[in-house]
Amino acid sequence: MRLDARRGPEGVIYGSPIGNRAEVEYEACMELLAAVRAELMAENPGSRLRELQRPVTVLSVLNRKGRSVAVGVVNDVATDLRADVVHLDAATLADLLGRHLGQNLHWSRGQVSMLGYAAAEMNGRLASRADAEGDAEVGVHVTLPPRLRSLLSSKESASGAFDGRWEDLKLMQALQSLVASVDAKRGAGAAQPDRPLIVHVHDYVEISSLHEGIILKLRHIVDRMWQKGRKVVLVGSSSGDINKSVQWREQLVDLGRDGSHIVPLQASEATEWMERSDNFYENITNIKNMLQAMLGSSANAVFDAQIQREGDTILGEENYAGLAGTLSQNVYDAQWVYRLVALMTGSRPPRFESFTLANLQYALDIMVDRNTHWASINPAVRPPYFSPLFTPRASMSSFMSSSPDEWSPGGVAGQGPSSGSATDYDQHEKKLLSGLINAKDIHTTFNDIIVPPETKESLIGLTSLSLVRPDAFSYGVLKTERIPGCLLYGPPGTGKTLLAKAVAKESGANMLEVSAASINDMWLGQSEKNVRALFSLARKMAPMVIFLDEADALLGARHNAPGRTAHRETITQFLREWDGLSDMRAFIMVATNRPFDLDEAVLRRLPRKILVDLPLTKERESILGVMLREETLGGDVDLAKLAVDTELYSGSDLKNLCVSAAMEAVREEVRLKEAWTGEGEFVFPEKRVLTRAHFEKGMREISASISEDMESLKAIRKFDAQYGDAGRKRRVRRGMGFEVVVEKWGSGEARVRQAV
Repeated sequence: MRLDARRGPEGVIYGSPIGNRAEVEYEACMELLAAVRAELMAENPGSRLRELQRPVTVLSVLNRKGRSVAVGVVNDVATDLRADVVHLDAATLADLLGRHLGQNLHWSRGQVSMLGYAAAEMNGRLASRADAEGDAEVGVHVTLPPRLRSLLSSKESASGAFDGRWEDLKLMQALQSLVASVDAKRGAGAAQPDRPLIVHVHDYVEISSLHEGIILKLRHIVDRMWQKGRKVVLVGSSSGDINKSVQWREQLVDLGRDGSHIVPLQASEATEWMERSDNFYENITNIKNMLQAMLGSSANAVFDAQIQREGDTILGEENYAGLAGTLSQNVYDAQWVYRLVALMTGSRPPRFESFTLANLQYALDIMVDRNTHWASINPAVRPPYFSPLFTPRASMSSFMSSSPDEWSPGGVAGQGPSSGSATDYDQHEKKLLSGLINAKDIHTTFNDIIVPPETKESLIGLTSLSLVRPDAFSYGVLKTERIPGCLLYGPPGTGKTLLAKAVAKESGANMLEVSAASINDMWLGQSEKNVRALFSLARKMAPMVIFLDEADALLGARHNAPGRTAHRETITQFLREWDGLSDMRAFIMVATNRPFDLDEAVLRRLPRKILVDLPLTKERESILGVMLREETLGGDVDLAKLAVDTELYSGSDLKNLCVSAAMEAVREEVRLKEAWTGEGEFVFPEKRVLTRAHFEKGMREISASISEDMESLKAIRKFDAQYGDAGRKRRVRRGMGFEVVVEKWGSGEARVRQAV
């Protein structure tokens, strides 16, 4: 049922002003109205709860960018509820809070003062800039915030914690003043109003990702006001193109998972002009703010007085007709704004008393001339950032080495999983891309790895068997269910990483190698975002093998010890994302030398646990043969005898032994040259020859990294007895550890799982 707005006696509104909205917007607006009204009617717990956090309703405009559509909807909701509204957004908060914290767009940029630019980049409003280096260095450059600078500076390290707390206090005070501004606007003598209050934060999704602390403080302020009896509610909104703004869309989904109430809205076609208007006014505001940051409060920009608005068209004087079109296309980044302002202020001495649209147009004309210059030299340079610095690398290489007829405008070489545009991945995903290994770049196969046949068969069955027999996976339990991951455990140096690469190679999947260092972060909440980025990358690049090396550092058992809260939250987030892996073409391989340290919930999600044990004599002989297949061996070298002499050596130890022997052979050749007294110049042999003496020297330098009395080896054996393959027959021995029987130790006894 649709309720139209109409007024009765004394101006009372019957129905809802939302009734005048377009059909495509009506249902979503009514849902938002119901959600806000429900929160205002919710029971106040008073002082019974010291800590509370109400859910936030977030209006997501899916086909528009900018604030006008969301602001209009919230205003209609406020009119219906006869409520006051405080409108905040990323650009407004960046200006007000940045100045309050002493951050300046000209000489002291910080995380808060650059928030507006960063939000525009995240939701796709920022004009795209070609990324010459394939990373996130180009675009919005945010200088280190004061807290991080204090931590990195040895001189200020002692006061870093104090500076951080002081900054938090200043932020809280400023936000409280902004929320209370609606009461101050009523006048100092006015009584406390009974009207409800809506605190509307546009760019809510973006701010939650870029500076979550601001959102948390706003929620705290609003919840405390509500707890004291004020009818107040926090409403978020965000606008973006759901088909293009990947990072924005995924952050919106994450907010929904974390408890926010997401209300999607499809704006009507009649609101298309609002997006251009928002871009224009935000660019004008950014230019004015940069002018004031550079010249101080005396900078007098009179743009607003010259700008006229007629319906859905932005007008100025006739000479500036193209200016509105340029500033309406996109929001431009801080580099572009600084360049424009520098041309406005410095191209014509002396300094202007005021800055008009004429100054703005003059600076823009200079930029256009400069852009035309570069476009004539290199056609690959594209607007709005005309410069060879921001030209894709493939195009610049042709520019530097080829004739003009061979230039390829805008081409990007190496179209692979990691060569997507900068907007395809968010800042957290880009950090993880360094661990991406393309399947075609992996050269390790199962034939190159010496492990027991049953180990290879287990891994092949888990990963590439569906490629060999796809028909067998088209029905029954294999059609809907699968094993999502496996655990590779065993002593260090036994080839767990090589096995993961072989799995990726055989299955044709890309491989993303991840460690605890790439996930853990010093800032609260960032580790969880890195975990989300890991799994979002897996979705985008499927099929994917996620290889988590030294997993005990990231997925260690959760304890209630003080200071471990962040670790628990990271593991919880990892497990939550892992549970959503069933419908993805991704496989998780976890490798560790300390499986007994892993969290029990992690072990449950790794139903297949594969032991990668120390090699026995025959396996060591095979490993030595693979390592030395391109070396020339002396007649006194017997690989079978060498394998016997290298008891307790792991695969990694054997590799290091071969390298050490080869280096000793090279050193011997150098010594022979230095001692040469014969006629003519000493000539090195075409290929070195490795003798028994070289290997004996290598064994003196490289000893086994595993010892029979290692406590960790005892713990691995205990873990294997509890979680390993139950079908194997184990030798039953009395006692614990390795000191039961006095006998000569060999690989058979030192291995985790002894032969029977």
